[in-house]
Amino acid sequence: MTKTLRYLYTNNMKNKIIIAQLVLIVLLCLPTVTDAQLIDAPVITLTRGKLWHSLYFGKSGPGSFNNWGKTGIGLDWPGFDETKIKEDIDGSPSYLSAGGLIIGCKKDQDSALAVEEWSQYAGSVSNEFTSKYIVKEHKKYSDNFGMLKRAGGEETIETVWEYNPNFPNTYEPQRQLPLRVTRRAHQWSGSMREENYIIYEYVIKNISPELQAYKDSRKVVDTLYDFYAMFSYGIHTNSRSWSVFFPTLTPGARNTVFTVDTLKKDYNTNLARTMVYGRAGDYKDENGVVTAMGFGYAPTRGQKIKDAKTGQITPSGEWLSPGFAGIRLLASPPDKIRRLPNKINKIAWSAVDNNADLGGPLTGRSGLVDRAYSVLVNPGLAYNAILSTTDPLMGSRRMWTMMSLGPWDILPGDSIVIVIAEIVRP
Repeated sequence: MTKTLRYLYTNNMKNKIIIAQLVLIVLLCLPTVTDAQLIDAPVITLTRGKLWHSLYFGKSGPGSFNNWGKTGIGLDWPGFDETKIKEDIDGSPSYLSAGGLIIGCKKDQDSALAVEEWSQYAGSVSNEFTSKYIVKEHKKYSDNFGMLKRAGGEETIETVWEYNPNFPNTYEPQRQLPLRVTRRAHQWSGSMREENYIIYEYVIKNISPELQAYKDSRKVVDTLYDFYAMFSYGIHTNSRSWSVFFPTLTPGARNTVFTVDTLKKDYNTNLARTMVYGRAGDYKDENGVVTAMGFGYAPTRGQKIKDAKTGQITPSGEWLSPGFAGIRLLASPPDKIRRLPNKINKIAWSAVDNNADLGGPLTGRSGLVDRAYSVLVNPGLAYNAILSTTDPLMGSRRMWTMMSLGPWDILPGDSIVIVIAEIVRP
């Protein structure tokens, strides 16, 4: 009897240990409840107002960038559900292919530390366990939490990503930016005016003390010297009118002409509320054919009308009147040079070759950190840089709009806050 009880007890304990080990393995493989609750999807869309827009993990716009072609909702104005339109209308009017931040700084007074591109591809930001910057939150909050938790938009998308200490950085162990970025996008619909813009608040924090405490084997820099934040936006006004008038050409309107709305002549030293926006002009390479893209008539579009006598169906025609799309700086901290808040370092544009659709501001400059960093300091060094709104290339190329801010020194534990607006208006 004693041997039998001992046998049963021993085997029972072994089974319990095996079951406990299996449960532990399953739990370790599953994401935490908190992570699952705080990430809705890689791409989340704002549809509260007239301006519809998508936000990806680390950038503004749809998740993928593909030759300026429409891959999702990107500053669609007016936004609508394309699936409810029975006929082909050449898509919805999208004004943005991709946009967001390019950031960088020095690790000391002489050499650049790192540059991160979060505007065109943003490949370093993901919710994958080994991504360089891991997403902690990406979630839409509607109706402003019933006005109970924080002031903000009637719809708010909050995204948080930070440097991942589990990133297998074998080759450049000291090239990481010890940052946590919190981005809040706010949208309202209380009036016709409020339906046409989205306001963003970026909080960029130096988390080097947290990283050093988490894994002391990973050496990270502490103070981020000469930190620059450059907003880079692929604005084109707009994809639908372009595809209607030039269906045989590649996507991405080449006829966008940009303007800087400011109170001073020298917009590169102006205070906040400077707006950079584009409008649709006549395409300069159209061989003399005037399309009046700002207010063009498309005879093959519009409502289909059936003649009562002949039964023939003909389109009524449609006036295409694209809006104005752009970005505006609302607030930023005092930089270390001018010591005044809300200062823009430099505004410029990067003209993309019409046959090199995947190009951007850092094309040819991203191989070496110092070369990429120099573009943040002076956007005039970007690929095919344009410094003036009267440049002959305006109205003939796709354009990346660059607005450089800074520099700042961000001490360990400190943060900077930048507020901008994305706007499309009639």
